[in-house]
Amino acid sequence: MTKDSSFNSQRKDFDMLRKISFAITALCVCAVFLPPVLAFADTVTKDELADAIDTYVEKESELKGGYFLVFDQHAKKPLVLTLDKVHRARLAKVGKDLYFACADFATPQGKLYDLDIFMKGKDKESLVVIEISVHKEDGKERYTWFEKDGTWHKKPLEGEGSEEHPEEHPEEHPEDEDEG
Repeated sequence: MTKDSSFNSQRKDFDMLRKISFAITALCVCAVFLPPVLAFADTVTKDELADAIDTYVEKESELKGGYFLVFDQHAKKPLVLTLDKVHRARLAKVGKDLYFACADFATPQGKLYDLDIFMKGKDKESLVVIEISVHKEDGKERYTWFEKDGTWHKKPLEGEGSEEHPEEHPEEHPEDEDEG
């Protein structure tokens, strides 16, 4: 073995060690910074939540003659409804993998209902509806919302409901932290 070939062999070994060192460093950096990026990618966006609600209502309505059926616990009767719109400004995360949306519906006779729809899931593919409640009937509020320790909770009204609408008084619905 000549001096030149020994030097080339050592240089190749050094280059290999440098590449291995770089790869280990890159893996360590990814291990530190990649999990938060992946966690963020698994959250549900407002558009994904609104689309999931639209899809849910559409599928349920197809099975029931074109109407969305909900049992009104307060009035103790089923409601036959059609979706007017999902309030995209009223979509929020209210707990771990728990999301809230407000949507406007109407009866064939023209009576208006504001429903609060709760969905649970780690990502948009796993979202399922877990609760639907009537928030307002013809603009008359049945309950309101309050925030405690970063989580939104329903609060029964004292006395008669209001005639307010969520777009005019946004404080009555949970808000996403990003909206401030």
